[in-house]
Amino acid sequence: MDIVGTHFQNIGDTTINIQDVLPGAGIDMFGRDVLRAWEPVAATYISARYFDETYDEADTDYENDLGPGWADGDGFRLDFPIIAGQGFWLQTRNNASVTIAGEVLAAKDNLVSTLAGKMDIICNTFPVDINIQDVLPGVGIDMFGRDVLRVWDPVTATYISARYFDETYDEADTDYENDLGPGWADGDGFRLNFPITAGQGFWLQTRNNATVSFSAPAGIL
Repeated sequence: MDIVGTHFQNIGDTTINIQDVLPGAGIDMFGRDVLRAWEPVAATYISARYFDETYDEADTDYENDLGPGWADGDGFRLDFPIIAGQGFWLQTRNNASVTIAGEVLAAKDNLVSTLAGKMDIICNTFPVDINIQDVLPGVGIDMFGRDVLRVWDPVTATYISARYFDETYDEADTDYENDLGPGWADGDGFRLNFPITAGQGFWLQTRNNATVSFSAPAGIL
């Protein structure tokens, strides 16, 4: 089960929808793979399964009431937005892929908001790899390491935890500081350096309503 996300903002003037997550190679067409999008207000997951056939009363197995697409477990087609920067879970039976169509975000449009006291799934908003230090703290992010960003490392099967410290480490005052200056560091204040790939989702838990943005790669306005 991997955390993925959408790094596009819209299609024309239409918000990206769950149905704009297009199944790629390996996705099960009979509803046995599951996409779960976290709904932080209700604190529940919306679960979606892909069915490639239209519902037929004579044969109700593995079908969707409105044709091929993502549906709930009863085969009823789903309709909800997935905004840029929102991450979600994808659990598949096989090595599989999905694609998401849309327009690349401009740097000025890439703020991602989180809710106070909640753990939200977000993702890199650009279709290229970035570094953890390219996740820029916005309004509301705690500068003393009390908000936590967690990125899953599938190789070690553990989370890498990062906390933001806005001061440089000083031996005379070791609290809430980073050994190499302001940035994301581990719990001991040592600055982190690892990539976040395009479409990779991760957790951000904040004490307040907060925002982060992503440093625009070269070539993106």
